[in-house]
Amino acid sequence: MESIDYQEKFWRNPKNLKRDYSDCRFGQIHYRIVSNNDSSKRPLICFHLSPNSSRVYNPIISKLGEQRTCIAADTPGFGESDSPISPPNIQDYAASMGELVDNLNFKEIDVMGYHTGSKIALTLALQRPKQIKKIILISAPVYSDEELKNQKLTMGHKKVDQSFDDGNHLKKRWYGHLKWVDKDAPVIFTHREVVESLRGGENSWWGHRAAFEVSHKDLIPKIEQPILILCPNDDLLEPTLRAEKLLNRGELVRLDDCSHGMFETKSKKISKVINKFLDTKLVEHEITKQIITPDSESKNLKKVKKNYIDSLYGQLHYRKAGTLTSSPPLICFHMSPNSGKIYEKFMKEMSKDRIIYAPDTPGFGESDPPFQEPSIEDYAKTMSDFIDKLGLKKIDLIGYHTGSITCIALAILRPDIIRRIIQISCPIYNKDELEIRKNNYQRQPIKKNGDHLINKWKFMLPFYGKKTPRSILIRNFSEGLRGGPFSHWGHKAAFNYDLKNNIQKINNPILIVNPNDDLVKQTPRGVKFAKNATLFEIKEYGHGFLDIITEKFSAKVREFLS
Repeated sequence: MESIDYQEKFWRNPKNLKRDYSDCRFGQIHYRIVSNNDSSKRPLICFHLSPNSSRVYNPIISKLGEQRTCIAADTPGFGESDSPISPPNIQDYAASMGELVDNLNFKEIDVMGYHTGSKIALTLALQRPKQIKKIILISAPVYSDEELKNQKLTMGHKKVDQSFDDGNHLKKRWYGHLKWVDKDAPVIFTHREVVESLRGGENSWWGHRAAFEVSHKDLIPKIEQPILILCPNDDLLEPTLRAEKLLNRGELVRLDDCSHGMFETKSKKISKVINKFLDTKLVEHEITKQIITPDSESKNLKKVKKNYIDSLYGQLHYRKAGTLTSSPPLICFHMSPNSGKIYEKFMKEMSKDRIIYAPDTPGFGESDPPFQEPSIEDYAKTMSDFIDKLGLKKIDLIGYHTGSITCIALAILRPDIIRRIIQISCPIYNKDELEIRKNNYQRQPIKKNGDHLINKWKFMLPFYGKKTPRSILIRNFSEGLRGGPFSHWGHKAAFNYDLKNNIQKINNPILIVNPNDDLVKQTPRGVKFAKNATLFEIKEYGHGFLDIITEKFSAKVREFLS
């Protein structure tokens, strides 16, 4: 097993990589970019496999970015890209990526696609034959009828994403990834791949469904641009070898010592192959016959927008909804380990009469982690910096679990800007309770058999009652894994903070909300120590209440804030 230092370094983004958003027909596309403004070479746009995210490209675009600008985009519905409202097809995915290219003002480009991404790349090349000059495909399976039937049965339908109380779906996914991992890839790579694959939630199968509706057998012969097929020794080796004879121009290069995770272990070797292909002079060839790009029927009407801002620890990711009104802005801090995603439905409702923000705590969601283990005071300083950079002068706060503690620390740090506070849980522990908490929320080592995932699933399950839709548990479970080796930092900071004494230092009005969750016993104690607090009990619901009784809870919040 890799050392903690190795795992933490692995989990961080490369220093030359930034993340950003662009609008498309489905909402926002999230992408990673390694800029090279000194290069005259064509930018390279990369599309990932399903279900996954652009994070798989981190090491290779960091290396390739030494010679050209490289982009890796999250397919709509995966990573942080907004999801379509119904299952899309490959043409839709490709069209949305074309909109990204237009928004980035790129003229001529090269493209690279991995598994499902290879079909997106080919389809985009058909939609934009004059703009796309070269194509790289990481696997290009030409299936037999029997192989395609089996792929559809195992990956391309709704039941694939079904979850079970015993966590068996996680075991199945773990071993599904582990079976084809590069022999040199670290175990934490498999963990990260499973985490990224879970983020599509109950619609993770949409990518495979779209991919199986079109075939490389039909697509490749239509392409006149040069194609490089990289054929690793993975689950698509045999069907990919059949693609070589379909090429009009290009070549297939076998990577027999590579499989999933090869970018982590062999990016130097693979980047040489890619650069050689991309740098070879283009020879005159016939123009690919253009196909029609599907019209965009839906507009970007998403009420919650996502963005980044530079922070004390790198990039801070946040959500925003609404516009400035006479009501003070509301800032939302999430629980640990999780992200601002838990507030999205609440934000849509509250943004009807104010502007509302939900930043991801450093080290969680898409926010870069601190350089070392943080304290609650460090989180508060980061959020103070965030608020100042937004130019906000007087604000209200809402925090959930760890986020509720950050609210108190921020109110102490910035009494000049904090008005009212809503704490979803106000955990004041006795000595024995605190020791139990510290023991239960330590760093959880990754198990080679994937049992760490099942243990976490079973630990969380009791906190989500029968009234809570399974989709909420699935979302919170996957978001909770995204902190990787930093996941325990939030709880550790919370347990080391003296909430009992610090809450007595502020005079701000506080609404202490007590849902029926794992802190239902400790939360009412906060009323005894806060100078100006009111308790609001939610006895029927635990975790997930923000999504279930959104309007009712928002009405209570508005009443308190007004």
